[in-house]
Amino acid sequence: MGRVEKMLEATESVSVAFMIFSRVAARDRQAIFCFFEGEDEKYYSGRINFVFGHRPWHPINCGGKNAVLETQREIRSRTYYDKHTVAFFVDRDFDEPISRTMADEIYETPCYSIENLYCDPQAIKRILSAEFGLADQAGLNEQFTQIYDRILECQNAFHELILPLNLFIKAHRLAEKHSGIKRLNLKNVRLEQVVSICLDKVERLIADEDLNSLYPESIPIENIDFSSIPSFHGTNLCYELRGKYELEFIRIILCRLKEACSCKEHVFCRKGYSVKLNLTKANTISELSQYATTPPCLIKFLTKLAGWPP
Repeated sequence: MGRVEKMLEATESVSVAFMIFSRVAARDRQAIFCFFEGEDEKYYSGRINFVFGHRPWHPINCGGKNAVLETQREIRSRTYYDKHTVAFFVDRDFDEPISRTMADEIYETPCYSIENLYCDPQAIKRILSAEFGLADQAGLNEQFTQIYDRILECQNAFHELILPLNLFIKAHRLAEKHSGIKRLNLKNVRLEQVVSICLDKVERLIADEDLNSLYPESIPIENIDFSSIPSFHGTNLCYELRGKYELEFIRIILCRLKEACSCKEHVFCRKGYSVKLNLTKANTISELSQYATTPPCLIKFLTKLAGWPP
């Protein structure tokens, strides 16, 4: 999708979102209106309900990030809505952080996207405990330690292998903003085309110099000056790298673990324990939402939004 098509799509999404808001706002002036991008409501809704309690709120899906921000500008351009309580939720992506002056009503993830919040070590521990019956028990559970350590080893290997693709995407996103080139469509490439993920090893399936073959309309990789691209810090890559890849890794590795747990010959066999977790690409965000990490900045934002004492 080119830049013009993207702008047209965002404009259409803004019109729909604003129409929904204006109609509901005319009937319910006391409610809080929360605007989301994509599937993000699946992550936020439970956390909003927890903080808001019985306070009414209305979710509105704007589509993409640009549409969320454009909707915010559209509403704030009309003084009629100054007294309505609105909040907008966006992913940081590979963009610059939003202005602090907008932070009162726009919540931006402290990581690449909400998907990254499903992938940190604490989230993995919660999933293993609740879905696989493997609790840490202060380091006394040897099978937990063995499986948990294996997943982290695989995740570290995955990060090392997927880092060049993330740099490539980040470089392209910067070029799209500054040079106006056609936007890279990331939805056309599956993670399985790039890496093979198993419990015993994670392998790269495509060389760095062949990344253009995944995205035929992208900038030739030899024309990218990677030295000018802000690098990743490396200490917290599960938060810095593209969230959809991170969450897809978690989904695949958990599916591999479920298969291993049901195999009597496997070292990870869980005798007498049946794993019910059934993850698909479509349901992972909602199925694992309760285990995802909730950043303190989100609680602070929601508490202030609800009007509760800090």
